[in-house]
Order: sequence, then structure tokens, then C-alpha cells
Amino acid sequence: MNRNSVFIIGIAIFLVGISVVYFFSLPFGVPLSITALFILLFGFFFFKYIFNITKFEVQNNDRPIYNILSYFVLCFALFLLTKNTNNVAEKYGGWDAWWFWNYRAKYFTDNSLWNIKTLETYDKDLLVQRVAHADYPPGLSSLVAFFWRLFNTQSTSVPFCISFLFAAFIPVLLFIELHKKNLLIASIIILWLVTNENYILEGTLMLSDIWISFFLLATIIGIEHYRASSNPNFLILSGASLGCSLWTKNEALLLLFMIIVFYGVNLLQKNVFRYFIIGLIVPMCALFIFKIFYATPGDLFVSNWHETIHKLTDIKRYETIWSYFIKEINIHYNSLKKVFLAYLIICFLLRKLPSVGVLFIISCITSYFMVYSITPHNLDWHVSTSIDRLVLHLAPALVYVLFIGFSKLLHRKQIIA
Repeated sequence: MNRNSVFIIGIAIFLVGISVVYFFSLPFGVPLSITALFILLFGFFFFKYIFNITKFEVQNNDRPIYNILSYFVLCFALFLLTKNTNNVAEKYGGWDAWWFWNYRAKYFTDNSLWNIKTLETYDKDLLVQRVAHADYPPGLSSLVAFFWRLFNTQSTSVPFCISFLFAAFIPVLLFIELHKKNLLIASIIILWLVTNENYILEGTLMLSDIWISFFLLATIIGIEHYRASSNPNFLILSGASLGCSLWTKNEALLLLFMIIVFYGVNLLQKNVFRYFIIGLIVPMCALFIFKIFYATPGDLFVSNWHETIHKLTDIKRYETIWSYFIKEINIHYNSLKKVFLAYLIICFLLRKLPSVGVLFIISCITSYFMVYSITPHNLDWHVSTSIDRLVLHLAPALVYVLFIGFSKLLHRKQIIA
């Protein structure tokens, strides 16, 4: 992993750090000026640390991060992303943005609703009455609220810029990670993403799903680099990235479980587990405090266990979910589907198991299917309104693990130095 990758991931983690600090300043009535000053100090020491850990790069064969052609591809891709975003993006974001995320951010800007008494005697119905999905972590909404108050505005330009930044981070991070090993494939990947209208639309809807997509990709990148180099700094980066996804959306709890299942051999070793926890601990504690004191119970398990088991074993429900899933893949990710199937066929012909990363993605898809199957809402409505965003969670990480998988199958030099 080169230093540019670390800085991109570091910027994203810092933004989530702002969200955590701002949210927990509200119950105590901390003035915005004091919160902003603390964030500045936090940023200084955080990026000083980021600057120091970039020294863990391999220096013997280090070379300029970009040659002229790489610079050209990257700049051209960012130009295309900006141009296509202008043509595709919705002005006020998706309906979830104004119905939930941005609406909730407005609640977080009203400091008069927050004081130390609400922490001691908190009426959990308050958020239910004011804001939908009060059980969701407040990562995106509190970050938007902070900048709204900082710039004395409630313009949708703020959440749009945040969404666009993360939508740009993903193709750039993939390109930086892959271009030194195969510039042609890295160029194809970044140009595919920045011209994929669905990716651009979903990435700029002012929702939190693009955050999950980025942080899952960053988590996998960190783990794969640790597996290749045994450098524990990569586990700190992975833990922090995964923790940021936990502070973003409930789905990340499932991703955390799947990460432990498939990468536990690497993460849970006695001498390195503490490094993963160092990165994970702050956002994880923030999530626990939020869930205990503020979040209302989720609506996923409103049915009794007998009904839940019945839903889990109902084949027709899975057929419905599959029909929406394959439709989404065929329309918006058909080329990625072909590459994925080609990889599985090669694995079968060579009598090799797919890589851990690919198995992880397959298991995440299966887990999402199971969660859908027990929804208390109308199944068709639930799946049709959200399957595109769940695919967005996994697509960039799938691109990355497929590159690694093909590298190993074809006996080429591995992606990681």
C-alpha cells in the first residue's frame, strides 16, 4: 500500500471522527467553537500519525507513485466523473436523503434540543417522533450537521459534496492500489466506474451507502496487505475503517461478523489482535453508547421466532429476492458479473477454491438475502427499494478481491509488494 492510499483512507476516517466528536458534544451543550477547536487538534495529531505510518511502505524499490500516463488516466477519470455527475446526480439526493439523512441532520443542528439532562433522562420516543429510523447510527447526519452549523447554512451542497468525495475516493483508491501492478486493468476499472451511471447516481444520492462501500473496500485492502507483509499497522487501518462503517449504518454489524469469520485467522492472532482493536475501539464504543442511550429498538425482529424461522425457510421469499438481485446485476453490473463468473469457472477448471476475499463477498450476499427474508415489511417493496444500495456496498470490494484472485490463479506477481 502506498502513502497516497493511506492518506485517502485517513481523510475518510478523519471525517467520521468529526462526526463522532460532534455528535457527543451535543448532549453536553459544548459550544460549536470549542468542538471545532478540538477537531482541529484531533486532526493535527491524527494526520501526524498518518504521516508517520506511511513510513511502513517498502522503500527499497519505491518509485514515483504516478508516471505521466498514470497521471493522465487519473485526471481524465476524475474529469469524466465530474462531468457525468453533473448529468446524472439528483439535485436534492434520493428520497432517503431528505426523508431521513438530511432531515435527521437538521435535528442535530438544533442545539437547544440537546443538554446534559437528555443524557440522564432520555425519552427514546423523542427521536421516533422527530426522525425516521432512529436506530441507525448518526455518522452521516451528524457530519452534515456539523458543517451546516460551521458554515451557517442548510444547503444540500454540503451532503452532496460529502457524497461526491466518497464516490471519487473509491475509483481513485482502486486505481492507486492496482495501477503499479497492471496499469491497463487499473485504467479499465477506474474508467468503468466513473462512466457507470448507476454507480455515480447511487454514490451521489447523499446517502450513507457509499460510505459503507468505501470503508469495506478500505478494510479488505488493509487486511490483504497485512496478510502479505505481516505489518500490524495495516490492521490498525483496517480496524479503523471497519469501525467507521459501524458508525455509519447497521448493516456494518453483519459485515463485522463476516470479516471475523473469514479473516479471523489473521485478525485474532494473539500478538496482533490488539492492533485491530486499536483501530476499531473508538467507533465501536461510540456505537455502543449511541445504541444504549439514544437508539430505539430496530424493526427487523418484530416477528416472533416461529414466524422468523418460517420466513427463513420459505424458498419463495428467496426466489423473490434473487429475481430483484439478478435484475440489478444484469442491468448495472453485467460486466462485473461476467468477470466474476469467469473467475469461478477458472477456479473450477484448475480445481482450486476461490480466494478468501471472493468467498467473503459471496457470503455477504447470502447474508443479505437472509436478512431480507425476515423483513417485517412487504418483501417486494423492501427489496426493490434497497437492493441497488446493498449491491453498491459490495461491488468495489469485489473488484479488488477479483484482481487479487486472478493474480494468484494466473501465477502473476501479486498485487501487494
